[in-house]
Amino acid sequence: MSTLRNRKNLLLVVALLAAIRFIVVPVFDWQQENIDDINAKAMRLNKAENVIARKETLAVSLTGVEKINERTKTLYHSFSSTNEMKLSLQQQVEKKFSQHKVKIKNFTWPNELEGDIKELRAKIFFEGDTNDIALLHMDLSDQATFFNIVEWTIYIRRMKENSLGEASGSLVFSAYNLSTNLEAK
Repeated sequence: MSTLRNRKNLLLVVALLAAIRFIVVPVFDWQQENIDDINAKAMRLNKAENVIARKETLAVSLTGVEKINERTKTLYHSFSSTNEMKLSLQQQVEKKFSQHKVKIKNFTWPNELEGDIKELRAKIFFEGDTNDIALLHMDLSDQATFFNIVEWTIYIRRMKENSLGEASGSLVFSAYNLSTNLEAK
């Protein structure tokens, strides 16, 4: 009879372990998933409440960022096509060189980088009096919204005591164009 009782107890323990494994453990897992889900939602709610509480500060910041964005847009060109931009920039640059009596030997557009903001690079080979080239350099440096000088190389020759001589060199500049799809954003 004792073995029968031991078997019954053993079966009862096995049944209890099976119940724990297949009923209690899944219930605990389900409860833990719900607790984790509630905690995640509580954190999101807390973040949303913080954003709502800072609404006025964020609105002021947004207005400031929008103003900065509008000012920054003025630093870029907004031509509808690359060729239109190249032509306009080349005409403006040639006009500056002409005003300062510096001769352009060669004008090329070696680089064009695509993206929402398109970057164009131009390389200009020139020659003229050193004094005129120095004045041209100062004038071009003031054109921050016009383009950015990337590289400026100059070679001076025939310098004398009373003359700065003649010079030749090259200039690489970059200019930026906002694409039309960025304007719509």
